[in-house]
Amino acid sequence: ESGSERLADFATSSSTDPLCTKDLHRHLAAQLPDYMMPADIVVLDELPLTAHGKIDRSALPIAELTERRKVDPTELATSDTEHCLIGIWEDCFDIGPIGIHDNFFELGGDSLKAVMLLTAIEKAFGLELPFTALIDAPTVAEMAEEVHRGSPSYCVTPLVKSIEQGSKPPLFCVFGVYYYYELAKQLAPEQSVYAVYVDTELELALAKSQEGMRTIEPSVEELAARYIVIIQQVQPTGPYFLAGFSFGGLLAYEVAQQLRSQGQETALVALFDTVVKPMRFQRIVYHWRSLLDKGFVRHLSERVAARVKRRRGGKSASERDEAPLRKQFSLRATRSYVASSYPGRVVLFRTRERPVIAAELEWSDLVRWLEVHDVPGMHHSMLKNPHVSVIAETLKACMRSRSGRSPED
Repeated sequence: ESGSERLADFATSSSTDPLCTKDLHRHLAAQLPDYMMPADIVVLDELPLTAHGKIDRSALPIAELTERRKVDPTELATSDTEHCLIGIWEDCFDIGPIGIHDNFFELGGDSLKAVMLLTAIEKAFGLELPFTALIDAPTVAEMAEEVHRGSPSYCVTPLVKSIEQGSKPPLFCVFGVYYYYELAKQLAPEQSVYAVYVDTELELALAKSQEGMRTIEPSVEELAARYIVIIQQVQPTGPYFLAGFSFGGLLAYEVAQQLRSQGQETALVALFDTVVKPMRFQRIVYHWRSLLDKGFVRHLSERVAARVKRRRGGKSASERDEAPLRKQFSLRATRSYVASSYPGRVVLFRTRERPVIAAELEWSDLVRWLEVHDVPGMHHSMLKNPHVSVIAETLKACMRSRSGRSPED
């Protein structure tokens, strides 16, 4: 567009194998980080080629970007409330048109987009919804029902039950309510899942600058203690099942440590691509693997270019997007946290994006019983479809094997 930059995806589809842009968007959302998601998807009969057989980018139909998605007639808005909410959804995700049954999570929704949506809804309707509202009402149609009620139909609490209560002890997932939605669906109905958040997470999502973030103290120990208070409102005594993604895994680990100091049992701690801290050895392994994957010349040229860019004080758009305030907060907290040894069971789910050897060595030095599983996807997509199904099945088996056992069994 004039005066701005947008990512667009051009795909081909034959008449015998039609391509649905909605399905393609969901697939891309499971594979790509937010900053790489295309704002526009255009389906063509064939891609224009140059005389040499390469894609002719100058011949791509840029004008067709205004015809981005098609909505089934059954998904059109039927009320003023739904019309208004669709406009909010389209502004937030920068795609359109959106139907009343499009799912917040399938569109690539996260904590930041949740804050954007809920803030806009409050301005439009004068209704203040809780931070976790989109877990219970993830579509335009369901959110419209909440708006019509005039107040939330569920308890405003920092604890969210993602699925119906099962007969087994629940799995508590910490830090990042919206990370665990697909995992909870995959574990249902056998396992109930609670995504636990504290006010600090909302403060992080609302922070607009480094200055605003400085008032949020990053203490792993303090956050873990606050999570325990919330968890024990639902389950007063152990054994507990805990899980956390990335920095959330470090918090889950500390929660288990503090529960142990209280004399409580933790049957299992699941870590999704979590490292203890960015160690020097981890960086060495990462660069060695890059040499093997890319070759010496390419890896060296990338390192030199990155160093020159840093000295000039510039960062690319992707670098800025890869280091949001939330990530900076977790890095500061990780650096100030000293993890102690743990005598219980820990399951580490790791992806190919991490320096695998270093991550395992870090945890094996601390954990008495460490179980490691390599899973598909990358760090940003491991808990999204289709990769999350592998994690869910493995996690089910781990929790079944730990039920009724002490941490040392």
